[in-house]
Amino acid sequence: MNHSLYKAPECNALVRQALAEFITEASKTAAADPHERFEQFQDDIVLSDGGHDFNWYFGVSDNLDDLAGLSQ
Repeated sequence: MNHSLYKAPECNALVRQALAEFITEASKTAAADPHERFEQFQDDIVLSDGGHDFNWYFGVSDNLDDLAGLSQ
């Protein structure tokens, strides 16, 4: 399947679907702490239906606070 930035609506739908899959998997543990949920979201064992991990869709961040712009 070939998707490009020129097909933004199709690509947005694929990213939305992948995000929903990863959030669903991360939420199964019911972690209360945002940092735990962040770690679970970035679990490279969890794969999308297409066989890709979170990094393929979203990239990696070492720290939730840095990603959220909360670090000093």
